[in-house]
Parts: sequence; C-alpha cells; structure tokens
Amino acid sequence: MVNKNSNPASGINWQDHLYNPKLMARFEMLAAKRFGGESSLAEEAYTEAISRLADPKWQQNKLQGYKGIASPSSFLTAIYKTLLEDFSRKKFGRPRPPAWLQRLGNLWVRVFKMLCLERHEPETIVDRLCHEKGETRQYTVFEAIETIKERIPSCGQIVGGWFTRMISKSPRRPAVYNGQNIRCADC
Repeated sequence: MVNKNSNPASGINWQDHLYNPKLMARFEMLAAKRFGGESSLAEEAYTEAISRLADPKWQQNKLQGYKGIASPSSFLTAIYKTLLEDFSRKKFGRPRPPAWLQRLGNLWVRVFKMLCLERHEPETIVDRLCHEKGETRQYTVFEAIETIKERIPSCGQIVGGWFTRMISKSPRRPAVYNGQNIRCADC
C-alpha cells in the first residue's frame, strides 16, 4: 500500500534521469526549436538550464514538487521548458505586445515576440512561421513584420524602458519585402 503522505521525489535519483542520453538529446532539440535554430543562443540556454537542473541545492528546492503523476523524464522536460523561458526572459526581457497588436491575433503576437524580443531576422521568422504544418494564416508574416516595424520603431532595440511610446497612426500597406509583394502562401 502506497502512503499518500510520502513524497515520490525523495526516492528518485534525479542525476540518473537528467543525464540520460535520450533526455539530453531531447533537451538540445527543445532549445534549438525554442530559439529558432540560432545555435549559439540555443547552446547558451541549454547550458544554463542544464546547470540549474544539475545543481543539488536547486534540485532539493525545485524538484520536490514531483508528485509521481508523470514519469520523472516528463517532469524534468516540463521544468526544462520553464527554464528555457526563464532564460529568454532574462536575456530579452518581458515586454508585452501592445493592445492593437494583440487584437490582430496570435500570428501577430508571435511575430512581435520573434522580431522585437528575440531579435530574429525577418527571413528566419518567415521561414519558421510559414512552414509550420497544419496552420492556416489570415495575415501574411511579411505584412506583420512590416507593420510592426513601422508602428514600433524601437522593435528589436535594447532600450531602458522598452516601450516608452507606441506609434499607432501608420497607414496599412500590402506586405512588401525586398521590393516584392509576398504572401505566406508564396513561401
């Protein structure tokens, strides 16, 4: 009979699970996916997250939340994803997209995040968002990039107060990139 008051985390050797080659490969893949294939940034995030997971003091404080519902590897993966987000926030900050941009939908918010916070190149954003499987898009990625750049001049710049003032009176134009009208369907 299992004692409901016992903590399942106390009997687990987290080091054995953490250094499992399959799990380490999954962590590398998750970092690369999260940071758009920018290998230096993904490697930096991976290293920081693994070092935090491997720290015995950190394990003692954070991994005690394990309740035994999921496998230890799944639990570590969920925590690892949170650590990647923590790294991103530490590196890029956590400004919120303006209300006008949020009203335009999830695609626009994702473009804002990649363009302004993570400072991806427009080509990388288009490649990543246009080639995702199973998603339909109401707006084009290029249109979102151009509009965001026009209305948020500080997008992608490191500034003290991030959004000191939003410019919201720019006219809407068709998506033009490098002199061409390009739609996501053309990717």
